[in-house]
Amino acid sequence: MTRAEANKISVGDTLRVIKSPANSTRRPDGLWLGAGREFEVAHISDVGYGPRFHAVEPGKKYWGNWGTYSYVTPSEVELVQPAMSTAEKIQATIDAHKAELTAITEKIEKAEAKLAFLQETGSDEFDETEFKAYQTLKLIEENPEMSRLEKAKAIAAIVSAG
Repeated sequence: MTRAEANKISVGDTLRVIKSPANSTRRPDGLWLGAGREFEVAHISDVGYGPRFHAVEPGKKYWGNWGTYSYVTPSEVELVQPAMSTAEKIQATIDAHKAELTAITEKIEKAEAKLAFLQETGSDEFDETEFKAYQTLKLIEENPEMSRLEKAKAIAAIVSAG
């Protein structure tokens, strides 16, 4: 990472160690940031010859130079993900909940379809093969306007569904 790139790093950014740091004595708490380890930047210091990116041990607080931290230099890391703004974090939470809701809605719809199948056929036992055949017949009967290709694609989706 160049000095110009390093100057764009901010607290909260996620970095990945690409080269194990040479000097392990700069780890007062013994936390080793080995190659491949990702961490969130907790503090940035610059002692005149370039920035140092400090990683705080999970569950601990940063207490300046005497705290529970380890640091790496720009030549030892690469940027993985810039820190998100508060609005971006909230939007990410909303998107995750919407994805969960979609998955749950699909599960409910599938369970309702199975229940309707059992009620309409009067069966007490569920059979996946019979259910798929039932869905296929229902699709054909309820959608006479669909082309053969559309019906074939819909049937293939029914058959391949788990």
